[in-house]
This record gives sequence, structure tokens and C-alpha cells, in this order.
Amino acid sequence: TSAYLLSKLAINDDALATRLREAMFTFDDLINLSQKSMRELLREVPSEQLTVALKSASESLRNAVFAGLSQRSAELLRDDLELIGHVRKSEVEAARTQIVQVALRLESEGKIDLGRGEE
Repeated sequence: TSAYLLSKLAINDDALATRLREAMFTFDDLINLSQKSMRELLREVPSEQLTVALKSASESLRNAVFAGLSQRSAELLRDDLELIGHVRKSEVEAARTQIVQVALRLESEGKIDLGRGEE
């Protein structure tokens, strides 16, 4: 239903439809992705961007991301998170927004399931 309504809204106001689509799925919702979907998403996200986005993320979200990575990649990401200095909140939010946009694109392409029960 939401996909139908958003597509109709996009006819009149594409920018509003995009903002609503993004608001319906947040960075914290990534915790609900299956490992398969998480792996597919992480293939599309640059590691630097992921590191910044995870800077102040919850431990459970970090663990969900680590589960979608190989052991070696997860270790490298953990090291990067320890080494990264202060990151402005605006940079973290921008990285998170870009990752959410990638997730939404992959969902629209049928490559991942965001677990929202939509068809």
C-alpha cells in the first residue's frame, strides 16, 4: 500500500515522495536486515562511509553490520572505529542518509528485502 501511495505522490511531488520514503526507513532499521540483505547492502557502501555512519551507532546495530561482513572485514572495521577521531554529527548523519538511500535503491531493484512486509 505504501509503495502504491508513494508512487502516486511522486507524480505530483517527487521530492516529497523521496523524503517520505527515507523517513519510513531509517539507519537504525538496518538492524532488521537478514545477513544476506546486509551483505548485499555492504557491497555497495564504501568502507569509509560505513565507518563514519557507525561512529555512534548502538552495539546491536554494529553487531548486525559485523555479521554481514567476513571475519577479516569485520576486524578491519572494528579497528577503523577505534582509530577514528571525533566526527561531526552532520558527517555521521550524512553518511547514514547515503547508506539508507543505497538500501532503498537496492530494495526498489529487488536486490534486498528491508523487512517491511511490502510487495
